Amino acid sequence: MASSATELTIEHYLRPEVREIITKFAMPGDGNWRAMNADFVEWYRYRADTTDSVARLLNATEDYEEMAAHFRTFYASLNVFDRASWMIERPKKEITADNPLGTPADTVAYTLGCDIDKGHGFTIEEAKEAVEAAAKFLVGFLAENGIRESVWVLFSGGGIYIKIHHGICSPISSEPATRAEFFLLVANRYNRLIRHVSDLFFEAHPEYIGKVKYDALNNAKRVFKCILSIHKKLPYAVTPLNRDAIEIDFGRARVPLADDMIAEAREWYSSFDPAEREPLLRLLDRFQPTEEETQEKAEREFRDIWRSPFKVDQKYFPPCMANIINVANNGEGKTRFAAVLSTFLYQMGWSEDEAWALVSHVSDRNGLDNADHIFGSCFGRINCPSCSTIQGDGAGYPHLGLRGLGACQPADECVRWPGDYAVSYAIGDIEAEAAKDELKAEGLTVIDAFNTILANEAEITKDPKFDNWEWRMQKRRMQRALKNPRILSLKGEEEAHKFLIAQKAALEKIGIDSSDLYPIPRPEPSVKEEFNWRTKAAAWKILRTGDPIQYVADSCEQVVLGSETAFKKLVCCISAQNVNQTAGMHPKLSGESSGGKTITVYSFAHHLPSEMVIKGSMSSKAGFYHNDGDRVFRILDDYQAGNEDLDTLIKQSSSEFHKPYTHRTVANHAAVTLTIGKEQTWAITSVDSSQDIQVLNRQLPINVDDSVDLTKRVNSKTIERYAKGEPQQPINKQVLVSRAIFQILRDQGYINVRVPFGDRIEWLDTTNRRNPSIFMDLLISITAMNRFQREQDDEGFFLATEDDFNAAKKLFSDKDAEELVKRLTARERDLIDLLITFSGGLTRDEIAERMKVAPDRISQIINGQKGYGGLRQKIQIREEKKSVSVRTGNKETDDTRLTVFKTIYSLGEYDRFTGFDAVVRLKPASSDAPKQAKHELSKELSNQNAKHHEPLSKISKKEKEREEREKGDTEGLAKDFSRENEENAKLLSSGAVHSDKQYLADAQPILSILRTGDRCGFSDGATNDEKAVPVNVVFRTDYRTDLDSTMHDFKEGEEIEVARWRAEAWQKRGIVGIVGAPSAKPLRVIYKPKGAALEYSGYGLNLYNGCSHKCSYCYNKPRFNDRYPCDQPRKAASLEAIEADLRALGDDKTPVHLSFVGDPYDLGRQDNSYVRRVLQLFKKYDHPFQVLTKGGTKAVQDFDLYGEGCRFGATLTFINDEDSLKWEPGAALPADRIEALRIAHERGIKTWASLEPVIDPAQTLRLIELTHDFVDDYGVGKLNHSKVSIDWGKFRTDAEILLAKCGSRYMIKRALLDATKKTAEAEA
Repeated sequence: MASSATELTIEHYLRPEVREIITKFAMPGDGNWRAMNADFVEWYRYRADTTDSVARLLNATEDYEEMAAHFRTFYASLNVFDRASWMIERPKKEITADNPLGTPADTVAYTLGCDIDKGHGFTIEEAKEAVEAAAKFLVGFLAENGIRESVWVLFSGGGIYIKIHHGICSPISSEPATRAEFFLLVANRYNRLIRHVSDLFFEAHPEYIGKVKYDALNNAKRVFKCILSIHKKLPYAVTPLNRDAIEIDFGRARVPLADDMIAEAREWYSSFDPAEREPLLRLLDRFQPTEEETQEKAEREFRDIWRSPFKVDQKYFPPCMANIINVANNGEGKTRFAAVLSTFLYQMGWSEDEAWALVSHVSDRNGLDNADHIFGSCFGRINCPSCSTIQGDGAGYPHLGLRGLGACQPADECVRWPGDYAVSYAIGDIEAEAAKDELKAEGLTVIDAFNTILANEAEITKDPKFDNWEWRMQKRRMQRALKNPRILSLKGEEEAHKFLIAQKAALEKIGIDSSDLYPIPRPEPSVKEEFNWRTKAAAWKILRTGDPIQYVADSCEQVVLGSETAFKKLVCCISAQNVNQTAGMHPKLSGESSGGKTITVYSFAHHLPSEMVIKGSMSSKAGFYHNDGDRVFRILDDYQAGNEDLDTLIKQSSSEFHKPYTHRTVANHAAVTLTIGKEQTWAITSVDSSQDIQVLNRQLPINVDDSVDLTKRVNSKTIERYAKGEPQQPINKQVLVSRAIFQILRDQGYINVRVPFGDRIEWLDTTNRRNPSIFMDLLISITAMNRFQREQDDEGFFLATEDDFNAAKKLFSDKDAEELVKRLTARERDLIDLLITFSGGLTRDEIAERMKVAPDRISQIINGQKGYGGLRQKIQIREEKKSVSVRTGNKETDDTRLTVFKTIYSLGEYDRFTGFDAVVRLKPASSDAPKQAKHELSKELSNQNAKHHEPLSKISKKEKEREEREKGDTEGLAKDFSRENEENAKLLSSGAVHSDKQYLADAQPILSILRTGDRCGFSDGATNDEKAVPVNVVFRTDYRTDLDSTMHDFKEGEEIEVARWRAEAWQKRGIVGIVGAPSAKPLRVIYKPKGAALEYSGYGLNLYNGCSHKCSYCYNKPRFNDRYPCDQPRKAASLEAIEADLRALGDDKTPVHLSFVGDPYDLGRQDNSYVRRVLQLFKKYDHPFQVLTKGGTKAVQDFDLYGEGCRFGATLTFINDEDSLKWEPGAALPADRIEALRIAHERGIKTWASLEPVIDPAQTLRLIELTHDFVDDYGVGKLNHSKVSIDWGKFRTDAEILLAKCGSRYMIKRALLDATKKTAEAEA
């Protein structure tokens, strides 16, 4: 950064008396100290003589001379830090806005301050009277409340500082936590006091409005200009003022300072009155936060506001800021535009004057009258809002949401905060420019010579010694090179130099010595693939907010279908290279010839940057002679066993993964030491797993799916690709972003990962000691891929999460787990399945016939290639020679026979693998109830089934008799439902035109089919409605029964849906288990809804009491709109209570509805992290939930937490914004809610729309037409508690016809059914 110091400023700061006074204030005694800041940008002093650059805070004793030599303005913190934090250093990379040096916990005292500044558009000379009046008013207010002798006043050069001596502002306790809490409370309340005084002052002196402003921003590390510091632009120094007669004297404050001013400065801030501490604290107690101002908001205000260390150019601004600046808006939102832009410019390093010039220009264009007030309230006062805040909340200023104003038009590079977009790209270009600047020639080059010729062209071309023809040949090329020297090739430079040498005599006349030119510096050729900033920005976005593993796998699957698991494993193998704790993982792809192994691994390699991939065959010594570097991906395609040297190389280089492998040999009678780089990941493809078993144990086996169904899909896609003329391996945006992801992670260097729940991981398999290491490598490799979304401990280790454990575990299906433990390929598993089925054994030919392969292939599977490896090496296979007499002559006349010996292959006792839970599991935390392992439950059920096994015909007959007896009390219910459906059909038919009846015939059932597929379980006191609700059951045995007058054969383990009464009858006899069994434990906060709510879900959970949507049709407006704030969670709904309920529900997987009261994504709620923590609990316990919201795309931030059985729903009422703003002014606009549903659908989440209440039937029908392609289910309900007149019978008919035409599932709510009946009865 350029120096801002001048001879005048240096002379001023080096005056001994000036240094003494500044140091005295900055070092207040007892070893305590204040942090210094230079020019409001420089906080730290860096030292790079260690492995990592380290930093410490600047201070007035160690850094004074350095600051004076380079900077114009000195700042000092209001914090007084303790001696324990003096000269503390930390690695530069660990110092962040959330983890700074110098925190409230390190603070022993605090100088409460107020900066009274001139208004925008005024000079300090013009605003002098107003600034003095405002200062006197605050000093008077403090004096009236008993605080006078501890108050000190300064002229700041541009305004006035009022400071309260730190001697009366310190906590009694020295505990760090107590300190932090004390200063948080004091600063927050003093800020509120200043705002209160400001209001009083402008009420009393309206003539000063706009000319002066009070700065209320005491925070974690606030700085004011230090006494005797020079103003950043004006010729004034910060000088003392008399608190009892405040008057600015510009002449006395002008640098250089007179001796009498120095004498006054020496006495400034020299004393305080300890007796004023109690009045101060009592005064501050009067300004406690209101209920609306939560503790979290106070903490947010107290934190530092991060600011870019350099000014970010406007060309890097994100779309939202560019739209605010460039697009006129003289209507709603112009105040918010000014506020958001002000916050953003401060954090982008713009000076106050520069920022005001831009904000005032935008505000004048938009017709905003009070821009100076908005700017003063926001610039440097509050953080720029996040993207989610900008995208939400249209309630108006001071809320900073810009929804519906056209500002936010996200680009792919947008992340979470507008500043990320701007700073990331600016830094990228700055680094690139810095790299260019480093390439400077030692002297003049041919470029400089031609530049001189062009400047003197008129003179030089008249010289008869000058070759004008050759000059014309060279001129255009050199003009291009002058604009961009990089386009001039080395050959072109040599030709240009020859020309200059030939013209030496003529050129000397214009000062060019062509024999004394230097070559143009050229960058060293880089082996790294280069990406533009947009690609890198998109990669950073995925790393910070997305799922990088899934992103790469999805991109790979565009070329290779059905290999998601394979690609995810390959990603983990590469990720393992970057983690110090891994032993390395090496993918081994097995499968039939032409089964997709090669295309799979090459498609994945296509997603790696070029410098990371080595393809093709290699000899055992090639790796030593080619300098391929560290962390590379080596592909050995169709590897053949038997190359002992190559096997040794693979084994040795993978044994010590993070160390280079050294090979000592002799060449030309001389000792030679050769090395191959560390972290060599070997990707081996082969037809089977016939490698040396020691090699295989260090690899992660991956079998490629070569099933017939997938082969058909692959063939169709291949033909489609050729038809479109597409390349086999396209280079599109997703491929480039994937490459950039891997390059970013590689460039970040090696990291450390810990598994904090390692004591709960239980490894059950004992067949191979390397398997736990392979699984743990997989786990921490997943953490490494997600490192930018993981926490770090005090030592900088990234912490694995249970989600990472579950992801690692999910990468293995049952068969993959069997492969991991027993090292079986797909064909080997098929062969084992066959021998288990035919326990008496089969010959080679019989096996080949059933597996549809050649007999020789069976020999290879069993014995390996050339008798090397194979299935025999992994399990015990019995071989029994049997003789068979075969007739060789004519069947009728010749009985000649030949004895043939055949080998019968069979298995002995083979331990059939039962799933990955049999290998590893995560034990419950100490507070969790122990659960029986799945494979143990399976065994228990098998034993029960064996006891109850009977011929199916007997069971069928008995079942039918028992059902007739036990249906008893439910027959009336069934008839009621049948009768109701008949009545509904009549009502529908009466209102339907003839052409629509065919659609009604195909319409979905009227009952609560939104719950179809959900697993519901209810208490024994269920109502008739509940007994008819469908539930899912799983058969514990094969079973034949009559359903709907049709005989059905059900198999053990099959899951179907039946009415609850039938499920309970079957369950009593052990035939089925109800998936949604009732919870045996009482619930604390999750509850079973009643009445109309029961139509949506079997369970509900309300997180908030309040709601800011202010819907005019709300059934309880006072409660939701006024009584309860929307951002305070219900006390009962604590995370502890919710987690306890989820444990209590156990295997009852009935989805929980969020929420019947309040909205989980209320737009009036700034911080929605509590909802995310709740959903993380649901994910932790694998319990489905369903969300219903009017918050629109605000909900998208949590879509990564949706699992199997989860659903996302939105309430849709209108199409046009006008009606929506009238009826539900605080909710997201219709387009935003619809977009949220679309995004959920695209991400594979089940979606549903609540069309309730129906206010305008025409708009509701149009909503169905617009959304049915991405909405799975609809719930339709009438408008209640309103006098709006609607023909409900007609609407229901129209709605069901449309839903039937769209093929949509739906539920008509009970109130609408009842209204339909009443309408029909009235008409009758």
